[in-house]
Amino acid sequence: MNTVALSSASSTSAGVVISIIVMTYLAEMDGSLPKIALACCACSTCSGAIRTIQYILHGVTGIKTYYQTQE
Repeated sequence: MNTVALSSASSTSAGVVISIIVMTYLAEMDGSLPKIALACCACSTCSGAIRTIQYILHGVTGIKTYYQTQE
């Protein structure tokens, strides 16, 4: 079990939760700027969710499906 990957998954998933909270507030606002920010935040949240799954997969099974420049 790779504890570094699992701790990375934990911090990444915390970022995803924060992004979801921000998206909830943006969705309630009117205007075009909040909608653009919502779209950007949604893309970031999706990317973070995928990265969390990759970290969990690496931490639990040892299968590394991402490239990391520093270990």
